[in-house]
Amino acid sequence: ATHSPGQTYTTGIQIDRGNCVIDNCTFRDMGVWYGGIHVNGGAGSNYVNITNCVFDNNTGVRGGALRSESGANDVNVIGCNFTNNTARNHGGVVCLYSKYALFENCLFEDNVGSFSGAIHAHSSGSVINNCTFIHNVADNSAPFDGDRYGTGYGGAVSLLYHDAGGFIINNSHFYNNSAVKYGAAIEINGSGSNAQILNCDFENNSAAYGGAIRINGQNTIVDNCTFKNNTATANGSAYTGYGGAVSINGSNTVIKNSTFIENSAIGNNQDYTGYGGAIEVTGSNTQILDSKFINNSATATEGGPEFTGFGGAVSITGR
Repeated sequence: ATHSPGQTYTTGIQIDRGNCVIDNCTFRDMGVWYGGIHVNGGAGSNYVNITNCVFDNNTGVRGGALRSESGANDVNVIGCNFTNNTARNHGGVVCLYSKYALFENCLFEDNVGSFSGAIHAHSSGSVINNCTFIHNVADNSAPFDGDRYGTGYGGAVSLLYHDAGGFIINNSHFYNNSAVKYGAAIEINGSGSNAQILNCDFENNSAAYGGAIRINGQNTIVDNCTFKNNTATANGSAYTGYGGAVSINGSNTVIKNSTFIENSAIGNNQDYTGYGGAIEVTGSNTQILDSKFINNSATATEGGPEFTGFGGAVSITGR
């Protein structure tokens, strides 16, 4: 099935209650408010399975392709492709208020949000498994009703939950994603804890703070990941780059069994140099274990040897 009515409907499919299966459908040019699918989570909601679908060029305010409300638990998105979707505010593809969602074997490519180019998660307890994120952008370009929050963050994924329920991102791939300020691939923000990023690879991503990941939560684990050629670079929101691969401002972060190759933190002139070519730490109680660092760098864009940056591999100014 294909649904392409232009911009004349509020959403493509509205799900208020009960079980629902959506398979082998195409959603294109949908949305004014909620984009392709809105899962409302009313009384009696059980599960929603969205499989083998294509979402292309849909638009919403919060969730360009999919928005799932609190109470709409067990939303499973499997084998779907999301391309060229846009949110004027949160989540170029998904705005997630519900818990226990699963995103598996999905492609997210060329999506844009002012905050979170692909997935914007307000809730814990969900899993992203074996997904690929390519050239998604958090650009902070078009806030809705002045709701700017100050920065563009989470080029691919933002985790903004405020409890200890955790969130797992496993065996996934992040290439060429970008954010104006925080977390080119993944931004972990807010007071939530127990996020796990496992068996993932990050390449050619770019932001001011955290060329791949920026961590501002508690008890985050990064295990068996590879970071290659990511960049923290100065732009209009920052005078310098912090953490070519990872920037840590949270507490009790553990990075282990990971490899960092040719990542860089770059300042914008001789007075503002890069901090942490691979990892920059201003948080507390960080552990970096059993990991490899190869040809990472922290530099300024101009100046002599005295302006070579702080911590070619790791910069620690933690509290």
